[in-house]
Amino acid sequence: MPVIFELKPNTRHAAKQRRGFLRFLASCVNSKFKCIYSTLKPRWVLAEVLAVKVSARPNKCSGFTLLELLVVIGLLGLVALGSASMLIDDGDWKRQEETEKRWDAIRKAIIGEPNVSLNGSPYVAGYVADMGRLPLSISELIERNVSFDSDEDFLDDTPCGFDHDNNAVTADINIQQPVFAEVAIPNYIVAVPPTDYTNTVSGGWRGPYLYTAGSGFYGDGWFDQNTGDACDFDWSIITSPVNPANLDDITDLRIQSLGSDKNVGGTQTAQDYPANNLNMVNQNEWVLSTAPITFNIHFNRAVSDGVAVGTPDDVPDELTIPVANSPHQLQLKIYRYIDNGDATADAADINETVANTTFVLTNGLTQAPAQTIDLSGLPIGRFAAVIWCTQNDNLPEAIADYSNDVVYDGDCNETTLGNAGVVNHSPVYFTVTHNTPQVTITWNLL
Repeated sequence: MPVIFELKPNTRHAAKQRRGFLRFLASCVNSKFKCIYSTLKPRWVLAEVLAVKVSARPNKCSGFTLLELLVVIGLLGLVALGSASMLIDDGDWKRQEETEKRWDAIRKAIIGEPNVSLNGSPYVAGYVADMGRLPLSISELIERNVSFDSDEDFLDDTPCGFDHDNNAVTADINIQQPVFAEVAIPNYIVAVPPTDYTNTVSGGWRGPYLYTAGSGFYGDGWFDQNTGDACDFDWSIITSPVNPANLDDITDLRIQSLGSDKNVGGTQTAQDYPANNLNMVNQNEWVLSTAPITFNIHFNRAVSDGVAVGTPDDVPDELTIPVANSPHQLQLKIYRYIDNGDATADAADINETVANTTFVLTNGLTQAPAQTIDLSGLPIGRFAAVIWCTQNDNLPEAIADYSNDVVYDGDCNETTLGNAGVVNHSPVYFTVTHNTPQVTITWNLL
């Protein structure tokens, strides 16, 4: 039989009842039973149960009033509206941030970072360094064959080009980019391998210069690859001059994002970037200035005239023409690859700049007179220097004939070591930027 302790609240025997209830609880603790409060009557029952109800009376529950519910619902609505606004603003901010990041990446892909040095030499890399010109479209930085699938048959069949005659009808010159290659300098013949001598200037496309994670697209933060332009990916590109006759005529390049509305101008998300019509690449950043560059020519040893027995003869023989008994003149020539828009890299892409002065060698010299050459208008990048034996005897370059010149490799003979016309000397390669005032080269005497 369960032991029942009945509570009688608000009686004059309350103190006595409390003492009895405490003894009752003690029996709960000292027995194998537990105490449970009965909801039928205000009393405690001693029995085998699984839970203990401590309260002497049922809890009284209360809810929200209608006004309180309306206030809470209103506050939740305001919080939800603010959160949605923050998400929208955050999305626009990320698109703008991605646009700025990609704009910077395009600039570096074109001219690299010419103000940075690597191992004491200017660090010149990117499209201009390889091609010797500015790109006309973004796709040139991603694909060598710049074309896209205009009819959506999964075949790239429409080349990217430019309307050089400004007839606003079609692009009449297609953009062609040759594979990066070593191009031989004309009239410069070296022995075939396994000799280590070279006679080339390198150039051509060896991208991609932009990383697209395999997509083939490189638009701004608002670019839609399903509707966007396939050559420029909706970037606005303006060249100077606006309508170049040839690809290598472009001097300045402005690339802008037109924002979310894809139209010029606008505010907030529709604002152009950069908003101030800033050129991405200015001419003075990738083209050498008008200041001439001084070339200091050193020899690996002192020049010998061969008079002493057993010493080499580094002084070229005297000529009979153009003036009798005149010494062979030596002349410095500089070479740079500049893409002319053809599909292949060849001798037509090599630019040759000739010094207007010549010099002669005499016994005991360790360096030649300094040579000054104007390389203005040529792109920054890798150049090659070659010393030639010329018969023009200080004639101005405009009337000079260089067809019979040979490379100086210790003499001016066309036959070297039994090989007719073969030269045992390589060009001296060096890098030039718009901040390069002088260049020092070492020419080896055999």
